[in-house]
Amino acid sequence: AQDRCVTQEDFEIRAMTMPKEFGQVYRAHASVSDKNTGVVQLYVLSRDNNNNLIVPPSLLKENLKQYLKKYRMLTDQIEILPALIVNIGIEFSIVADPSMSKNVVLSNCLLALKEYFKIENWQIGQSVVKSDLYELLHNIDGVLSIGEIRIVNKTTSSNTGGLSYSTEQFTVMESETLGIIKPPANAMFYVKYPNIDLRGSVV
Repeated sequence: AQDRCVTQEDFEIRAMTMPKEFGQVYRAHASVSDKNTGVVQLYVLSRDNNNNLIVPPSLLKENLKQYLKKYRMLTDQIEILPALIVNIGIEFSIVADPSMSKNVVLSNCLLALKEYFKIENWQIGQSVVKSDLYELLHNIDGVLSIGEIRIVNKTTSSNTGGLSYSTEQFTVMESETLGIIKPPANAMFYVKYPNIDLRGSVV
């Protein structure tokens, strides 16, 4: 009746619908603290003027904390924390139908992956499921078979092209189980430069 945030989803929705004059939260993920069940930890991300995913500035976090005060239960405490950004790239190979243009088939595969990894389609804590990627590429006209699909961590420290990535280190192999690559619960996968970070070869 008082429009209070009761569930974790309530906090996430309320955060992402905060009035824009206070700043804009693009993604939010709420969880109960492992150390104190009376503390709600709200991990958030925002976007810059170029629509790139970024860690929210301090002012936005403070505004959000003040905004949520009137919606929380009296017994709740809220911690506003920056979520982690894990930049990734995809490397793959395909065998194309010899009756079709290899370049066209490869281009269509890259377009499909760009659509799949659009930032609008991703949430904090969402996993990459390799079988989904295989199915996506198999459905492209002209693809006869698919070789290995690799997910790679892209970081500023490993970058040699002058591009700016997150410094967050992520070991893909250690985080993969049965073809599912799961990020930390407070992290979001992000293909920042799809024209560069999505790479395929065709034979």
